[in-house]
Amino acid sequence: MLQTSWYQYFESLLLYSPFKAGLELILYPLAAIAIYAVKGWSYPVFLLILASDSYLKFEGWQDFPEAFTFELFFATLAVNAVIVGYFLIPTVRAAYFDKRLRWWESKPRYRVKLRGLIKTEQLTARCTALNISEGGVFIKASHVLEPGSALNIELLIMGKKLLLSAVVIYARTGEPSCYGLKFRHTRKTQYQLKRITAALSLMGLKSRNINPKWWVSLWDWAATLFQTGRGIQPEAPQLRK
Repeated sequence: MLQTSWYQYFESLLLYSPFKAGLELILYPLAAIAIYAVKGWSYPVFLLILASDSYLKFEGWQDFPEAFTFELFFATLAVNAVIVGYFLIPTVRAAYFDKRLRWWESKPRYRVKLRGLIKTEQLTARCTALNISEGGVFIKASHVLEPGSALNIELLIMGKKLLLSAVVIYARTGEPSCYGLKFRHTRKTQYQLKRITAALSLMGLKSRNINPKWWVSLWDWAATLFQTGRGIQPEAPQLRK
C-alpha cells in the first residue's frame, strides 16, 4: 500500500519505530503458539495479543489514513472479532480450561501383570497391577477401596520395589474388584515412572491408548469435514462430574 519494497519497509520500520516493529514481528507467532498449546494460559495471552494488534492497527489508521483507510482498519477489526468469536464458542473454549478434554496429553498406558501391596492406615493387602502409566495404575484387589481415599502402593517392577503415594479415582466392584489409582508424585517418583514407562515401551509392551500421528488426525478431520460438514466446531464429550 505504501508502494515500497518489503526490504525498505522493514528497514524504515526498524529505524523509526523499533518497538512497533518488534511487536509486529513477535505478536503473531506468540498468538499461534498460545493457541497451539491449548493451555489455561493460552486464552488470556491470545486475547491480549489480539487486543494489542487492534490497537496497533488503530494507530496505523491514525498515522497513515491515506494508505491505511478507515475501511481497511474496520475490516481488520472485523477479522479479529471473528477469530475471537470462534474461540469463545463453548466447545472450543472448553479444551483450554478442562484438562480431561485434552486426550492427546494422556500418557501411554501399558498392559502389565505386576505383584504389589496396597497400604492404608487400616490394612496391608496384596494386589495385582493390570496396566500402568506415568500418571497412574489400574489394579485388581480383594479388599474394598473407597474412591477418594489415599493409600500407598508398593510395586515390584523389573526386580525393583517402587513405593508410590496414590489416590483412588475409580472403583469397579465385583469379582474381582478393580481400582484406578492416580499417583501423587514427588520429583523422584515422577522421574522413576518416566524411566519405567520408557523401558516398557522399548520392551515392546502393548499400550492401551496410542495417540495417532498428527497427519493421521488431520486427514481424518479433513475427510470428516468434506463428507459431513462437521469439524469446524469441535464436538466435546459430556463428562461426568
